[in-house]
Amino acid sequence: MRTNRQLRRISMSAVIAWLAWTAQAQETKAGVGSAPTHGVVAPGAKLETLGASFQFTEGPTVNAQGDVFFSDTKASRTYQWRGDKEFSVFRENTNGANGLYFDRNGNLLACEGDAHRVVSVDPQGAVQVLADQYNGVPLNKPNDLWIDPKGGVYFTDPVYGGRLVQDGEHVYYITPDRKKVIRVISDMVRPNGLVGTPDGATLYVSDHGGKKIYKYQVKDDGTLTDKTLFAAVGSDGMTIDAEGNIYLTEKDVLAFDPAGNQIDKIDVPVQPTNLCFVGKDRRTLLITARTAVYAIQCRIPGIGKFQGAGAAGKQGWVNRDGNGRYSLRVCLRSPVVAARSALECGGLPPLSFQIASSRRQSGGKPPHSKALRATLLCGVCAFIDTL
Repeated sequence: MRTNRQLRRISMSAVIAWLAWTAQAQETKAGVGSAPTHGVVAPGAKLETLGASFQFTEGPTVNAQGDVFFSDTKASRTYQWRGDKEFSVFRENTNGANGLYFDRNGNLLACEGDAHRVVSVDPQGAVQVLADQYNGVPLNKPNDLWIDPKGGVYFTDPVYGGRLVQDGEHVYYITPDRKKVIRVISDMVRPNGLVGTPDGATLYVSDHGGKKIYKYQVKDDGTLTDKTLFAAVGSDGMTIDAEGNIYLTEKDVLAFDPAGNQIDKIDVPVQPTNLCFVGKDRRTLLITARTAVYAIQCRIPGIGKFQGAGAAGKQGWVNRDGNGRYSLRVCLRSPVVAARSALECGGLPPLSFQIASSRRQSGGKPPHSKALRATLLCGVCAFIDTL
């Protein structure tokens, strides 16, 4: 006699297979990954000022509990915001910390530019240095960072308001075991913001000095290949939403679709520096802008993080919103593992699946038949796995 868990897994497998047919029909009509036709801002949404008494805000990020953290670089502070409460000081004397990002263990990683280093701050406040030199030479002034699904850390090392220490302004990668620092980009004028896709397959990097955004394909060892011009505009910080749109901070906030077409512009009174999605549904875009912090509601949610067994990596990823709904995004490279990842989430209702396919292997064209076969395979293999 089958257990309740087995029955639940079989039912979920059937749901995946059924939704594959629906997804294929939708792809045929509109095309996978097609650009939104109504921009990214929610209808009627207006920019809201959350605070305006800072010196130079930067590096917003969110922890697993939904608390927002951001830097005031000139004040050398990190602030915490719980949404319905006032801003509070989380950390003082941060050595001019700029970019921030939480890892899967709840540690806050920070680019401490004035100390020429990247550090990890645990929940108790203990600081561990992850990188402070390359080839025996101190770093310039680490600025922004992004953590890939394996736990490796990409960070930019430009020079703003200091002197050049390295032989240029470059981008580096700290390996997942935190034992090695690799230089991965060495041909930019002044790199700044960066963000990757949730599967870790693509990395977007701003050459702020060259006023261009480039995208790269990520190799298994963290090095980069297939450099491609994404947009002929510079940017400070960057973020990404659930449809793969990239948000840039120039004079205002600019949104680009995955093909590099500008699809929206958000006017901001003070020049923005960085941004991230916050809130239970991840539809609130929080924008740091020098002396102020703003927020606006978006039509498209940002991408949440779920560190379930096998959920990260290039096979696929699982998102969970604030209401407990899960969505499975399937990459064509290994859909079986992605399906199993979703099943391991526990199947807590209400449940929804987002079936998507990778455009990379089809020259940018919607791979309708591949998406159908991949998602059907997810359901079949997950069903077999329960027997």
